[in-house]
Amino acid sequence: MKMIDVREAKTAFSTLLDQVERGEEVWITREGKVVAKVTSPLAITDKDRAARAADEIRRLRTEAGVRASVDEIRSWIDEGRA
Repeated sequence: MKMIDVREAKTAFSTLLDQVERGEEVWITREGKVVAKVTSPLAITDKDRAARAADEIRRLRTEAGVRASVDEIRSWIDEGRA
């Protein structure tokens, strides 16, 4: 997380967007108070999707009788079978 004053953010906006694109969060302050947080919506979506998939794979692997590889479970999820 990076904190930057609004005046600095104005002059370095393009650089800040590059940082956000790489997955960083930028918090913008005015007079020492946080007024905005800039994040990439794609990074959030990818993280959420990965977490849900990992949870589902763990659930399937721990169910009784399921002795499938991670690749098999992922294909089941993709097919809508799990």
